[in-house]
Amino acid sequence: MFLTYNLLNLNITGNNSQAQLSIPEAVGTVWKACSSLKETPRTNITAIRQSMIRIGSYINNVVLRKIKELKPASSCPSDEVSKPDDTNDSDLSCTEMKIIELVIEVVSGIVATIRETIHSITSLFKDTETDDERAQTMDPMESLLNVCTHMQSLVDDISSGVSPPQEISTIRGASEGIVGYVGKLQKQLELINGSSIAFVDAVNALKTSLKQLELELGCSDDDDDDDDDDEDDDDDADVDDELGSEMKNLELDSSCH
Repeated sequence: MFLTYNLLNLNITGNNSQAQLSIPEAVGTVWKACSSLKETPRTNITAIRQSMIRIGSYINNVVLRKIKELKPASSCPSDEVSKPDDTNDSDLSCTEMKIIELVIEVVSGIVATIRETIHSITSLFKDTETDDERAQTMDPMESLLNVCTHMQSLVDDISSGVSPPQEISTIRGASEGIVGYVGKLQKQLELINGSSIAFVDAVNALKTSLKQLELELGCSDDDDDDDDDDEDDDDDADVDDELGSEMKNLELDSSCH
């Protein structure tokens, strides 16, 4: 309103050339302010929904795309992962690529869960509600946004953890955190009676993907422990040749492979 008043004042009192030159600039400022006002969410619920959309879009278009660009080693079977024409030192082993594939499923599941959360709250608030009813739903809505924000941060942690060299502890910690936040997401959506069938299906699929990732991470840890044991055996052989000659390489059960 203040900008519009100044524009009208210039138009009425602008008898000199300097005032006339200021009118186009003022018109541009008013037009920009009106455009910004038009884009401003009308309600807090709309603002929360738009924030969730931005989070889902970021995870899908930035993080997921970055993970999918990681290259497998040329020795990986072509039927498991796509083999690029060129490889380098940053290529991942077949075992690491298995983790990548599971992480992609998890991140895709998070995107689907956030999408169904948005659909649920959109359908929920299509009906006209009183101010009191809207006020009662604001706390769960803000909690939903808070959960989605934390999940975005954990997805970023997973993305950094899967890049070579992979950090299993980072991936595991982030996935465990996501499990907890998925439960909170369900609880907050149930508080406003917005848990749809599609949302439940998306959550169940995500939990399954998280469980599969957890199992694979456990197998990877077992492999690391086996490597450490082999190194320790080599050190013992160097210290005591007699004892080293009596020790044999044990064939450990590779049930994880």
